[in-house]
Amino acid sequence: MENSIATILIVDDDDLNRELLAQLVKKMGHQAAAADNGRSALAMLMSRTYDLVLLDIMMPDMDGWEVCRRLR
Repeated sequence: MENSIATILIVDDDDLNRELLAQLVKKMGHQAAAADNGRSALAMLMSRTYDLVLLDIMMPDMDGWEVCRRLR
């Protein structure tokens, strides 16, 4: 089976969490993109396709649950 590179969107309001997750994703051989809030994440998701979204549930303004509801 051939390895494929995934594009992963990391959504978290904490800068350190985003950076650490991005480093881990890249170390695993994948591409990482990041958003610091739910509204930015939705905008990014409307402009391209991601293979996986790592979504923080507890964010101010728009929490992760609301992002999921709007994606559906």
